Amino acid sequence: MAWGFISELSITPEEYDELNAEIREDPSGPMLHTASRTDGGMRIIDFWQSEDDYRRLEEEQLMPAMGRLGWPAPDTPPPDEVAWKTAIEAAPWLLGDAPKGGVDADEAFEKLRPFKDLVAEDIADDDPDAED
Repeated sequence: MAWGFISELSITPEEYDELNAEIREDPSGPMLHTASRTDGGMRIIDFWQSEDDYRRLEEEQLMPAMGRLGWPAPDTPPPDEVAWKTAIEAAPWLLGDAPKGGVDADEAFEKLRPFKDLVAEDIADDDPDAED
């Protein structure tokens, strides 16, 4: 099943480019990877053939590349992963038909985020361990 995430990273575009240069092989399984600048750093949008494909890239290439650059490994998975997965699955209904050439990443993010937020709130409301 297709899988994806949207993540906000506190890195500069130059750091993003430096990390990308350390990825030595084209990974198998990506359907879309885009990055855009935000006020706080970079927004990454990834869609993969499967979560296993992404995790393989993460383990075999991304984490070693971060290590070569002397960067610490992140402590948490991409934020709101389950909620974004739901939003991504609902994207055709939320975004409508994609124009030729695709949808602008920032536009897609802004259209999907309200739905993702509702899903995340619903998940938190059902989680007995969630902080109120």
